[in-house]
Amino acid sequence: MSSAGSRGDAVRVVDAARLLGISSRTAYNLVYQGVIPSIRAERGILVPRAGLTALLSTCLSPQSRRSNESDDLANVEQDASEVESKGKYKEAG
Repeated sequence: MSSAGSRGDAVRVVDAARLLGISSRTAYNLVYQGVIPSIRAERGILVPRAGLTALLSTCLSPQSRRSNESDDLANVEQDASEVESKGKYKEAG
């Protein structure tokens, strides 16, 4: 595991779950299975935004990827920014 360089590099697992449209419990299970990349921080587990982007890229079918990849990835980035701006993400110190 590596460390996040700045505040905007990662989100909490519960926020990643919301962005992916899955339950928090499922997200934590996928983190522990290594499906969702994660970073252990002082205050918990964080999911790098790049990891979410890569996960979505590999999960989309080739047909969907051609038509929807840019929109889907942009939506994840926008949603992650909104989570961060609402103060739900606290930087691990």
